[in-house]
Amino acid sequence: MRDKDTKILVLDIDGTLTNSQKEITPQTKAGIINIMERGHKVILASGRPTPGMRRYAEELELEKYGGYLLSFNGGRIINCRTGEIVYQKILPSNVIAGLYKFAVKHD
Repeated sequence: MRDKDTKILVLDIDGTLTNSQKEITPQTKAGIINIMERGHKVILASGRPTPGMRRYAEELELEKYGGYLLSFNGGRIINCRTGEIVYQKILPSNVIAGLYKFAVKHD
């Protein structure tokens, strides 16, 4: 497959990838693996922290197929094959105390 033919499927986890029991159904898993076997990329996207997404990445064999995890609402992107952090944007530590005070003040 030529690179220009590669497509990317980005899936949210809760309510999109998983059912109401937070499980990937066998049909969904088979379909996603079929997509990756055809040379396309799959990215799991979530507001969850990266460790909260790992079980789904393992279940879908994203490491084997070269998928990605987009965690923290896009704050971190990880290449599952290499473990490399492709992108990361974090809040500077000097703003956290002010954000906390603001949140407490405004309930």
